[in-house]
Amino acid sequence: MTCWIDGRFVPAGEAMVPVLSNAVFRATSVFDVMAVVTTSDGPALVGVRPHLERLMGSMHAMYMTPTVGVDELVAIVSDVVLANPGCGIVRSVAYWGDVPNLVPADRTPSILVAAEPNGAPPPSSVSLRSAVAKIDASVLPAHIKVAAIYAAGIRAQIAATDAGFDGIVSRSAEGELAEGVSSSVLLVVDGRLLAPPLGDVLDSITRRLILDAAAFIGIEVEVRPVPWNLVEVAEAAFTSSTTAPMVPITRIDDICYSRDHPLTAELARVVGETLSGHHPLASRWLTAVR
Repeated sequence: MTCWIDGRFVPAGEAMVPVLSNAVFRATSVFDVMAVVTTSDGPALVGVRPHLERLMGSMHAMYMTPTVGVDELVAIVSDVVLANPGCGIVRSVAYWGDVPNLVPADRTPSILVAAEPNGAPPPSSVSLRSAVAKIDASVLPAHIKVAAIYAAGIRAQIAATDAGFDGIVSRSAEGELAEGVSSSVLLVVDGRLLAPPLGDVLDSITRRLILDAAAFIGIEVEVRPVPWNLVEVAEAAFTSSTTAPMVPITRIDDICYSRDHPLTAELARVVGETLSGHHPLASRWLTAVR
């Protein structure tokens, strides 16, 4: 595979980050991940501008001073996809590559854009263990996709898989539903779709797509704090992420859910048609790569 790094294309094996960089030593890199889908008109990027606007926001929130803007990044991502036929994922990373000073003398980040094939297909369902694994938003805001914010969740994820679960869903300090390590979690309660509010969780682009699809087909959506008692009475639940847009949750702790709920089945159909370019929503979510 071929990567773009600071204005030049290089083979993936040569796109190196210094081991003593601030990114490696302090976990200060910010990143974003977007999907590439295949349509009848060729490859298309899913939510490319929202993804790159979020990356730019993460850079600014970490006091980085990028020398490129969103429009330039869109063109770079498109070039990377064209240079890597058949890719399914694009990863964009911004990082300080000099010595591991707490405050880099130069705030300008290096930027790496890499493409790779799709990994293993998404699981048909998942079982999750609840955990208080989120860093409080007053310490590190949820909207920043910085590497350090994932450490607590990864630690809890390892413990959960060792205990026989597929992953975790985090609870806030107040006991409200939050999200997975790298996925959103949504519930179906009394025929409504419930999602935790932004500020408590990452502004997931895939979640935006799902909420857009739900509104399009007339599903009632509530974005609000979700107390744990609603998790206990939900009819269905699912995760969403870039690489697995909708995966049914069969169990959270000892709470079991239907994996074939009609609301989630209809929503999954619309999301799938959108991502294949066969739904009216595709025009606002897919950007053809030319």
